[in-house]
Amino acid sequence: MPRIAVVFTGGTISMRDEPDAPGNRPTLRGEALMASVPGLADIAEIEPIDWGLVPASHLTFEQVLEIGRILARALDRPDVDGTVVVQGTDVIEETAFAWDLLPLPAKPVVVVGAMRSASQEGYDGPENLRNAVAVAADPSLAGQGVVVAMAGEIHAADDVRKTHTHAYATFQSPNTGRLGLVADGRVTLMRRRQPLHLPRIPASAALPVPILGVALDDAPRTPAAAAGLVVAAAGGGNTPPAYLEVARELLAAGVPVALTTRCPSGRALPGYGFPGGSSQWWDAGAIFTGTLDALKARILLALGVGAGLGVDELAGLAMAWGGGRIGAAERSAAGSFVTAPVTNGVTGDAAALVRVLLHLATAPRGMATSAEIGEAVGIHPVVVRRMLGALRPTGMVESRRGAQGGWALARDPSRIRLGDVSRALAAPGSDAHDHVSAALRRAEEAQLAELDRTTLADLMAESTLGTDL
Repeated sequence: MPRIAVVFTGGTISMRDEPDAPGNRPTLRGEALMASVPGLADIAEIEPIDWGLVPASHLTFEQVLEIGRILARALDRPDVDGTVVVQGTDVIEETAFAWDLLPLPAKPVVVVGAMRSASQEGYDGPENLRNAVAVAADPSLAGQGVVVAMAGEIHAADDVRKTHTHAYATFQSPNTGRLGLVADGRVTLMRRRQPLHLPRIPASAALPVPILGVALDDAPRTPAAAAGLVVAAAGGGNTPPAYLEVARELLAAGVPVALTTRCPSGRALPGYGFPGGSSQWWDAGAIFTGTLDALKARILLALGVGAGLGVDELAGLAMAWGGGRIGAAERSAAGSFVTAPVTNGVTGDAAALVRVLLHLATAPRGMATSAEIGEAVGIHPVVVRRMLGALRPTGMVESRRGAQGGWALARDPSRIRLGDVSRALAAPGSDAHDHVSAALRRAEEAQLAELDRTTLADLMAESTLGTDL
């Protein structure tokens, strides 16, 4: 029978409304919560860890990292098959993503809570806890990173959001959809994911990392001594000019600045050239965080900087969610390539992929592993694998297994056109036939045609590109 370590931290699931202390307060420890779950012993052998009785809104980064180390120690043991963290739902979307970034062993980690206290009608704690243990005991969740299991659904930590104050099904994944389902102890995995991890568990988070949100006719507050800054821009990444001026000061000092959108889904993308527009943020060197919202982007910066990552390394991680950052070499040397179509985020990803291909073209043994490429070009190895995996069906690259294996060019550099690289990474476009869509598509095709005039060999022949990229 699987053995699951369950860390009890408090939250609504542990709360009761006691007569002598009106209002829900955390009082139920692990033993009491486990006793409320019928059939729990039939699913797994439980190892309870009573960490505390803390409302989720009171949790600190120090406590989150402490719990992360508890998880690491438990998962390192060969007799433990998975872990569950029981906590309040107020900040689950942040804590779950924080643990998802930690380099934990590839065993299931499930975060769970409740939307009703034990004193309320419709208390959902016992069912949620039973389902969470079932998910943690299911081997199909190994390697899927940290997940949130609530209301019969399984959500990946990097996209899950709390969308309603009191609804049972409050947790949703607006960009990628739910990861799976769980009911009556049975788990159904609907898709798979490949989580990214920091190189180490940081001793502490780098703070403060304020979130600067754009609002109508509001002035930005200048952060003092920030370790990082997250800007929640309007729409596709736009702000008043004053916000960008605040960010430029931090960027000049080497402080990472992340740009995301205040919209509930989607991502910021270059494309608007007016003062404070998304293209100006891109050119300034902000890290676009893709589908990570402001809360998760803040977690990435605080823990990433705390783990010793620099701006380029953080940007490399952000590419996994459709983000990234323009580099100095790209601004000075890539010229028209960096102004390639920004539709579907092609610009940042394609520019990075060209750096990867240039490294492969000059690799000492004609090939290189994802780790070697990542170290050379400053991109996370998982992101390297994803990009090259997207390019492999085109016949431009190939992979070989074995101790001496890795990635290699499958064509001569003179037969790899930059336009084809951009096309390989572009998401499928809309089938809309309105005049605006058709005009945009024609403009994009014209830009791709221009890129088709330059090959990888052309870039290698230019000394500036050959060294800087």
